[in-house]
Amino acid sequence: MSYDVVIVDGNNMFYKAFSVYKDFSTFTGDREVFTGGTYGLVNSILTLKRDHKPSKIVVAWDRGHDARSALYPEYKANRDKSDEEFFENFYTQMDMAKNVLKYLGVVQASKEGEEADDIVGTLSRQFRDAGDNVLMVSADKDYQQLIDNRITLLAHKGKDNIKLWSDVDWAEMNGFHPAYFSMALGLMGDVGDNIPGVQGIGEKGAYKLIVENFA
Repeated sequence: MSYDVVIVDGNNMFYKAFSVYKDFSTFTGDREVFTGGTYGLVNSILTLKRDHKPSKIVVAWDRGHDARSALYPEYKANRDKSDEEFFENFYTQMDMAKNVLKYLGVVQASKEGEEADDIVGTLSRQFRDAGDNVLMVSADKDYQQLIDNRITLLAHKGKDNIKLWSDVDWAEMNGFHPAYFSMALGLMGDVGDNIPGVQGIGEKGAYKLIVENFA
């Protein structure tokens, strides 16, 4: 299927590629340079362009999370950043990937203090309001709240676990419109981002409450 605009969560896609192709490398003289994250991300972008034929493709990147931390200081406070060698390799490859995308003419977007989620969400709504059909690409579950009749989510969670969700597909699977998914997240919390939910309520309980009250 073709879309007018494809908007990619660059950090999410790069992290998956970095993990899957962690042993990919080349040599500059006698120095080994790891390239798996760059290879995987660029290959995925080219595949999206081939398969969906968008008139526009945008890759969004994190530039901190100051805006979210200002609202909730404990946001992502549980993340371990002690492995300096890992992060040096990670960000070196990410810079390499950004340079390759720039060379290929791919539009990239970011804003100081904002995460890629915020950029993708904002751009998706702006393009939708302009009449475009939008495809968001990320395995991050937070994007599910943005799905509507003009915004579709492509979630790559692994080679054999790829889901394409329209608002109709998502509602049929979960029993309520994805616009209410943000309520579910608020009820059940998010361990990965260190956000507490309502004690005793998990995903099933949150979905049940929304179906009973809003579906």
